[in-house]
Amino acid sequence: MSGHFIIALTDIIPEDVLSDEELDKLKVKIVENLKPLNVTVETCKYIPIAFGLKKIEAKLIIPESADIGTEPIENAISSIEGVQRAEIIMATRT
Repeated sequence: MSGHFIIALTDIIPEDVLSDEELDKLKVKIVENLKPLNVTVETCKYIPIAFGLKKIEAKLIIPESADIGTEPIENAISSIEGVQRAEIIMATRT
């Protein structure tokens, strides 16, 4: 990647307890929903929260030239069926 970009760590909470295979399918939907915003998912980890529920911790790459805030990204992810909410918990410019 050329130029500057933003690295954003994002917590994605599913609506229900999902298996790793179901989380993989959800991840594919997240990647597809972020393409129109020119946002790339670099990595995803599944982290246990409680009672079998796992969150997706996604590292997003956002070109600085995209000139978008966090809200459109969070809304694009939260609008996916099966996602309770998404929140960018940390962002840094490189």
